[in-house]
Amino acid sequence: RCIEDSIGNFMEYVKKKIEEQKEAAKIIREGSNLNIRQRSILTDVMKAGNFFTISEIEREYGVSYQTARADINRLIDGGYIVKAGRDGYNIIYTAANLESIIGTAKRT
Repeated sequence: RCIEDSIGNFMEYVKKKIEEQKEAAKIIREGSNLNIRQRSILTDVMKAGNFFTISEIEREYGVSYQTARADINRLIDGGYIVKAGRDGYNIIYTAANLESIIGTAKRT
């Protein structure tokens, strides 16, 4: 019985996370005031779940450092990404958790 309960709880957790991902994707696609590149950055980061730097965004999207930094700052201000630490001189960023992204969208 204990194993069945655990499996049931796990399945509910997975279902909840899938729904959160769908809602966050919809918010990014339709409800946010982000430009196309910022939406693409956020979508890529959420899919991969990776950490990234401004320089990586600069190279990946073929934009200047200033543009990449402005995009990252916009995403931070919107609650979509967070600073995760440092690697030497580079600041490391990652996507905010899904609850935060959904909550930010509901407040705006």
